[in-house]
Parts: sequence; C-alpha cells; structure tokens
Amino acid sequence: MVKNEKSLKFRKILKVSGIIAGILLGCMFLFVLGVFINHKIQIGREWELLKSYDIGRTVMVDGQEVNYKVFNSEKTEHTLVLMPGLNVQNAALSFTPLAEKVNARVILINRPGYALSEDTGIDATSDFIVEFYRKTLKEIGVETSVILMPHSIAGQYAMYWAEKYPEEVSGMIALDIGSPENAIEEKYNHYDWFSTHLYNIAAKLGLHRLFMLDEATRDAEAEQLVKTGYFTEDLARASKILGMENAFPDFVVSESELEKANAENTIKIRGENYRKLAKLFIAANQFDKDYYEKYFKETALSSFGGDKKAMEEYINFYKGYKDDNQKALQDENAAFIEVPGPHEIWEYPTDKLAGAINTFLQQAS
Repeated sequence: MVKNEKSLKFRKILKVSGIIAGILLGCMFLFVLGVFINHKIQIGREWELLKSYDIGRTVMVDGQEVNYKVFNSEKTEHTLVLMPGLNVQNAALSFTPLAEKVNARVILINRPGYALSEDTGIDATSDFIVEFYRKTLKEIGVETSVILMPHSIAGQYAMYWAEKYPEEVSGMIALDIGSPENAIEEKYNHYDWFSTHLYNIAAKLGLHRLFMLDEATRDAEAEQLVKTGYFTEDLARASKILGMENAFPDFVVSESELEKANAENTIKIRGENYRKLAKLFIAANQFDKDYYEKYFKETALSSFGGDKKAMEEYINFYKGYKDDNQKALQDENAAFIEVPGPHEIWEYPTDKLAGAINTFLQQAS
C-alpha cells in the first residue's frame, strides 16, 4: 500500500513537472516567435529608410547577386578595390566621408552575405574569394590593373590575389589588416565554434536586436560617429542600421572557421610577386591620446565593466599584437603609418589618413 502511494506520488510529480516544462517551452517558443516577427517588421521598415541612400547596385556572378558600389566614378586614373573586413556590412555608407577625400575611383565589392550580396553555402576559401572578386570586376567592366584596399581579415585575401595574379594588382593600401602570421598564433586567434554559431543563429532569429546590436547600442555608436565631425546625424544613423541588417551571415561563419587555414595557405603561396608590390600599411591606434580621450575612453572602460586593470592588460596585449603584426608585414617595399581611430579606420578620416593614401597614389602614377 505504501509502495503504491509512493508510486502514485512520483507519477503526479512527473506529470506536474511535464506540464511546467511544457508551459516553459511554449512560452519560450512564443517569445522567440515574437522576436522573429518583430525582427522581420523592423527589417522592412529599415530597408524603406535605407532606400534614400546609395547602397550600390547588384550584378549577377555565377548565378548569385553581388552588391557593389562605385565612389568617385569620375576619377579613373587609379582604381581601388575596397575589400571589407569580417562582417563589415555598412561600408557603402560608412566609407563615404573618406571616399570624398581620396583622389581615385573606389569600388566596394561586398562578399556573399554582406549588405545586398546574396549569401552562399560555398566555403570561404581564399581561392573562392579571390575568384569572386575577379569575376565581379569583369562583370562590371573593370579591365585595368587595380590597387587593393583590404581591411582587417581581407588582408589575407589581398596578399593571395597579389601573388597569384601579379599583372592585375599594381599596389596595396591596407587598412588595419592582420598578418597571416598573427592569425595562426593561438594567443591572437580566438576563434570559438560555439559563440560563432550561436551568433549566427541568434541573428537569423532577430535575437541580436536584444543583446548584441540593440537599438540603444546602435544609437550610441551613431552618436560617436557624429562627434567625430565627419558624419551627419542621418548618415551616421543609416550607416549603423545598414551594419546590422545581415548580421553574421553564413559566409561570415565560414570565413571565421577558415581564417587559420586561409592564413596558412597565404603564407605558403606568398612570394616574390607580393614582396615586389608597393604597399602602404595603415594601422589604427585606438589609444591615440586625443582620439582615446574624446571618443573611446568611456566605451572602452564600460566594455570591461569599469575594471581599469583589465583594460590596461588589454591595452598591453593590443600593443603587443600591433608590434608583432608590423614585424610580420615588414619588407623593403612596405611603408607603415599609424593614425588615430577605430579598427574601422575610414570612420575617422583624418587629413593624415587621406593624405597618406593620396601620396601613395601620386607615387604610383
């Protein structure tokens, strides 16, 4: 009798637990569904706003839509190919202030999943990416040799391109790129499979609007752009909105996963063609005194939870990374300058930055 009572009690507990679990799962499902529906509604509204801005055109390449934009179309003496860094979605707008100061035609080509470029299930190998750029240039009618302008991770792709097709590349202006050597170092390569895929899934569901790229953060970043004096309020806001429309697509996941392998392949292939190429490496200094005090100090400290010691440790790590990076990139045909600003260095287009680019172009004439 006692045994039957215990068994009955246990069954009741299981039943109640099941009901509670079902309710919790149902609530979670409804919450995620609500976030997803809101995400789709917000995307529709945001694209309506973005229609007022020139985000470029699309062209078909191997059956896929590719988004590109031409800045300074009338300046044809030099053609720069702007290659965005990892997951930089808004270059069509954020690059505008710097483009206005550059004495060259600049062609932005967005890789798959970036801005209006159609995402693809193809692995983001250096070979695929370089051929993607070459085919796109051909489709839009660019047949002259070009100066590559990679940012961040795209430096690997630019090196690969310059070595493999030297007749197509007449120079390189690198915007705060990372060296392949640093990319294969464990202390600098912090790829994490779980967080990368979690971010990808969260972005597809719209959850990133709650805890990754929420409106408050987006608006604060837009205000920072306005404070620099290079962006109007409308351009800054539109730029930040564009930056979150295709947050962390599948192709970016593949780029993240293959960064180390691509770096190893770049180191293997890189040789005399790349070494002979005229190169300007522009490093961003987030801790430049004036820039840091005006634009970065408050957000930097808050990102470390107000822990000054942790921030100081990061600053030392950052300096070590920069030193190792320059040593790896150095050769007899490479010039280096450092300018104040964020990693997306074009968002702080100082006269020093624009002047260095234009001087390089004059020397290339």
